[in-house]
Amino acid sequence: MAGNWEAMPHALAVITTMRQPQMDLYVNKYYSVKKFQAAYHGIIPNITDRDQWPEVDKGFKLLPPLSKKKKSTRQIEEEQVPISN
Repeated sequence: MAGNWEAMPHALAVITTMRQPQMDLYVNKYYSVKKFQAAYHGIIPNITDRDQWPEVDKGFKLLPPLSKKKKSTRQIEEEQVPISN
């Protein structure tokens, strides 16, 4: 499968639903960690563990999105009943 991922969103959607897909069947070796490390050796240091991530002050606290509460059947029915004056 060669080509632009933007042109194949359906393929990406299927691959990401698979359990432990063999990504080498779908992605060129050019994008491997080994090739990345070879290209940037001595320029970008390897970060092998999350503990090595730099601390960054974002100036705000990032919270998860609020979940949308689903409407109950009663609420939906009330919306559908026309209000008469």
